[in-house]
Amino acid sequence: MTQRFDRLSPAFGVEAHGFDVARLPESQFREIEQAFFSSQVLVLRGQDLTAGQFLEFARRFGPPEPHVIDQFHHPEHADILILSNVLRDGRATGLADAGTSGHFAQAQAVYPTLSQDLDTGVHQSPAEVAVVVAVGGT
Repeated sequence: MTQRFDRLSPAFGVEAHGFDVARLPESQFREIEQAFFSSQVLVLRGQDLTAGQFLEFARRFGPPEPHVIDQFHHPEHADILILSNVLRDGRATGLADAGTSGHFAQAQAVYPTLSQDLDTGVHQSPAEVAVVVAVGGT
């Protein structure tokens, strides 16, 4: 598949097509990084990533900063915060109110937020802008 970027709106946001972030050569990462920083929001759909692969991709943008609320850290990777409004057996599966304080995703520093839907929705913080990585589906 040919790599391309489609604008999501005239003001900001781009969706990347044809990239496999689990096997991303440096030259393609630089294209993604440039698109991300020039459009503030980057969407990559249909990625097949483990939590470890997701974190490896996230670290290419800079060092992660674990969220201070450790109740919903990923069980294998404390640098990943699970954001979710899904309840299982009446219990929260992730932090549900990540956007109620007027910040975008998990904005806490100048590094990119990377979001990944791993069943309940896994997000790695912090950021002022966002890369959304969708696993499976479209």
